[in-house]
Amino acid sequence: MICFQNAGKFILKNIELYIPKGVAVGVIGASGAGKTTLLKLVSGLLESDVGIVRTMGKNPARERRLLSTCLRAYFAEHFYFQEEETPRCQFHLMEVLYPGDRKMFWEEYKMLERQFCFSEYVDKPVKHLSLGQRRRVELAAVLLGEAGLYLFDEAVNGMDEQGKHVFWKQLQRKKESGATILISSHNMEEIRQVCDRIILLDQGRVLYYGDRDGLIRRFAPIGQIEIQFEGRLPDMEDIPLVWYHIQQDLLRLAYNTNHISAAEIIQRILGQTHIVRMNVMKQNLSDVIAAASAERRNDE
Repeated sequence: MICFQNAGKFILKNIELYIPKGVAVGVIGASGAGKTTLLKLVSGLLESDVGIVRTMGKNPARERRLLSTCLRAYFAEHFYFQEEETPRCQFHLMEVLYPGDRKMFWEEYKMLERQFCFSEYVDKPVKHLSLGQRRRVELAAVLLGEAGLYLFDEAVNGMDEQGKHVFWKQLQRKKESGATILISSHNMEEIRQVCDRIILLDQGRVLYYGDRDGLIRRFAPIGQIEIQFEGRLPDMEDIPLVWYHIQQDLLRLAYNTNHISAAEIIQRILGQTHIVRMNVMKQNLSDVIAAASAERRNDE
């Protein structure tokens, strides 16, 4: 579906990747890591200086027209709709260009309009919409119809939580229909909702490509739990922990997820005392990126 062979452009160097059909892949990394450049190479907005990039078997930069019927791309830095026109006018233009059944087009449009809640401003000029409103109508336009490949670069920036929830729900729908999805984001928890695989970029190099759990196991395996208990003081000595601290009725601990799971720890503690409240703290994206960058520096 998507193939990079020793490809390079700008910051990206020696990219070797193969993304098969029907998977959802999250692209993560610090600002300037090369996420947008990677997606633009896939879409054909950029052409690699060295190596080979193939999207659905085609050279995306030189065969963009052939790919346009089966590829949809959204980049947050570029507006999708014309500012002077209303969203409704531009959806009608999409209908004219739509290759499929018109009735199905409008049925899906109505569903997306209802889900994204933009009926109140669909007749306003795009230039008068807020950033969040504009994101809703533009993402609905990208998701309207069927495509084999969807590319999203920081698509939910500027959207409220309800809008984000709808977007991820619709992306899951596309994934279940067999589409391939490539999406960049700064939010690991959002990416986890849909993506099967993760590409971690650091200064233009691929540090990791694989499943989500493998990323955490390799770069950020240390988790933390905070537990408020009532009753007997739990004995922590026979549980493999990185550290723990008990102050009155509050227990804080850290553990290596490669050695023991949060569920196992909680089960052991439940066998000794009553848990009133607990909070399992997951590693966030910045922790993963920092750990991966440190590992790369140590290897150099």
